[in-house]
Amino acid sequence: MLIPKLFSALLIFLILSFSQCLVFGQQESQKLEEEIKKLIEKVAELESTVSALKKHLGSGETEISSQSDSSAKTPVDVELETRLSAELGAEPAEATEPIQSSRTSSGRQFGLFQNMNPNIGVIGNFLGHKVLDNGDFNDGFTFAESEISFRMIIDPFASADFFIAIVPPEETVELEEAYLTYLALPFFLKAKLGFFRTNFGKFNRIHQPERPFIDSPLIFDHYFGDEGLVESGFSLSWLVPNPWDNLIDLTFEITNGQNEVSFDGGDSDDFLYLLHLKNFFDLTPNATLELGLSGVTGVNDPAGKQRSFVEGIDL
Repeated sequence: MLIPKLFSALLIFLILSFSQCLVFGQQESQKLEEEIKKLIEKVAELESTVSALKKHLGSGETEISSQSDSSAKTPVDVELETRLSAELGAEPAEATEPIQSSRTSSGRQFGLFQNMNPNIGVIGNFLGHKVLDNGDFNDGFTFAESEISFRMIIDPFASADFFIAIVPPEETVELEEAYLTYLALPFFLKAKLGFFRTNFGKFNRIHQPERPFIDSPLIFDHYFGDEGLVESGFSLSWLVPNPWDNLIDLTFEITNGQNEVSFDGGDSDDFLYLLHLKNFFDLTPNATLELGLSGVTGVNDPAGKQRSFVEGIDL
């Protein structure tokens, strides 16, 4: 009796286990069916998108082909062009592209030379005077000087400047300045080479027609003469970095000593050595202060035994 009971219990256990496996298998199959349905729906969406894109591209190709067909030359057009070229003595239409390319290259060259064209300026100094005590002087007008300036940008980092003065009544032509400036040096440096007004103070750099005074200051004429300190040489300026973000510019110049008043050395190697320091401060948002210190030294006699030292402060 015990064995049949055990057998029946084992049979019941197997039946229950098999039924649970069937239920689990049915659930898994349902999940797989749902996932397959989702994949089928996504594939259908992709197929519809691809078909729409094909239709769109097909319409575009049709338009392009129609445009190309409409723009294509007919045999009549080709014959007319051939006759016209024969009558005018011109080359066939195939030579159009090289002509356009040559025009483009010549246009580029012309643009390059056009960028080299200088900026030209003219300024004059016209004076009128009234003498209260008519002694040896008469009332009248005086055309003191006219100046022509040429400035040419060689490239984004270099420029050339020329200044020519015409002085009446003899109408003599004088070279005021002619120098080349280069800006693309390392360490915030700027170089200038040529014939230029030295960087002594502020007044020496101003040309005669641009001066704010009718006559030059007496001390300026006493040390440098009527024309000022204008020499041939080399100038190097350094924009000094500083923690205050102020404009501090230090300039060092080596020029020929050919000033007849203070620096008249007899030898060609009697150079002038100039140092100028410029400081530019912001006092308020609407007020600034510029302070400059200048010093120059050079031989002042033909024998080369004596030197002149000139210092100045500009504010």
